[in-house]
Amino acid sequence: MKRSLWMAAAMFLALPLLAQQEDVESDAPEFSPGFSGAPQGQRRNFARNPLEQMEEVFDKAGVPLSQEQKKSLQEIMNEQRQAFREAGERARQTPGERRGMNPQMARMGEAFQGKLLSVLTQKQQQVWKKYQAEQIRQRGGYPALRLMLEEAGSPIAQEQEAALQTEFQDYNRQRRDVQQAAGGKADPAKLKELENQHLARVIKLLNPEQRRALIESRRKDAKNSN
Repeated sequence: MKRSLWMAAAMFLALPLLAQQEDVESDAPEFSPGFSGAPQGQRRNFARNPLEQMEEVFDKAGVPLSQEQKKSLQEIMNEQRQAFREAGERARQTPGERRGMNPQMARMGEAFQGKLLSVLTQKQQQVWKKYQAEQIRQRGGYPALRLMLEEAGSPIAQEQEAALQTEFQDYNRQRRDVQQAAGGKADPAKLKELENQHLARVIKLLNPEQRRALIESRRKDAKNSN
């Protein structure tokens, strides 16, 4: 898994820990629709214990965690939860600093992923990475777009990342504002219009090869949903 995908995978597991902070509801990153086959409006279960999540995945794959592994993983998660909490508190006390999953927390999440994988066997690592990739696709948004383009052989270039991330953040904010203004019952047509406008802006930020990959991916998603 390349570094950019490692980052997305790290965020996938780190978010449940970050979600235990008080300000998660307003600051946790949203995953916009349009880049996966997941139903629009699908919500994440942040409250779930990450260790229980890992246990379930490995049990189903026939490579269960040992008691020693569970203990080590829980210790790592406890340490990371405290680290996220402290980083969030520092962000709140810094004028102009964006709370939630800021770049510092993203780097912390990537390091967290590495620590977790170091506890797993090679087979368990393969199972976990595959599961994370599947979850990224289902959740959609920028991580799913990045994963899709990586797999298509047209990865997002470093100079594209900032603009694309800003676009997804702006779209998520617009979608959230519309939902809040409508008391959580926004007009589906209005939400679809926002999504189409968002997609058009994303396409403009991609190169021709990436655009073709995105169009083909959406065509496959539409076919599979029928």
